[in-house]
Amino acid sequence: EPMSITPLNTSVPVLDQEDAGTIVMGVDPDDKEILQTEELLSLGKIRLALEHCEKAVKAEPSAGAYSLRAKCRLLQNQYPLALEDCARAITLEPENPFAYAVRGEVNDCLRQREKAEADYRKALQLMPLPETYPELIMVATCHLGLGEVDKAIEFLSECIAKKPDSVVGYQYRALAFQKQDKNDLAAKDREKQKQIIESQLARLSKIPK
Repeated sequence: EPMSITPLNTSVPVLDQEDAGTIVMGVDPDDKEILQTEELLSLGKIRLALEHCEKAVKAEPSAGAYSLRAKCRLLQNQYPLALEDCARAITLEPENPFAYAVRGEVNDCLRQREKAEADYRKALQLMPLPETYPELIMVATCHLGLGEVDKAIEFLSECIAKKPDSVVGYQYRALAFQKQDKNDLAAKDREKQKQIIESQLARLSKIPK
């Protein structure tokens, strides 16, 4: 049975990482507000992430910025606002797969399974051959939302191979292992995720403000 797959932290830390890019399509990968939004999300700082994302949307209301704000709002249980942002993103860029993937998560949380599955499948249709880290994460998320756990684990393992310090990779894979009742593997991934977050918080605390 498929499950709602939105955990507390669903973004990717991007500072000082090779080939990090951003987790959404249609944004400037050098946009400071976008980068700060994503790192704050990865550390569970959702309110602060939303504040930075608001600035990004105001500066450049792109499909990617709206999709990322939808993710922030989703994590704050602001489902109607998240759906509005997804709609704006799709209007601006009808073939942006991330917008459909986020909308699928929102519909999952609203228990609209048919709509969620349609969105996940649309996102996968628009991204048939994922190659980059952001694309792999998105595709894995959609497979997990569809209950295709083996496929999700396959893509998540590839994500982790590309970025061994991926918070979201370990987090989603832990959810997938839990779905398969592989609790020992899930616990290992959660412990690894915790270690990465602690390391990143320690590093950030040393950065002069």
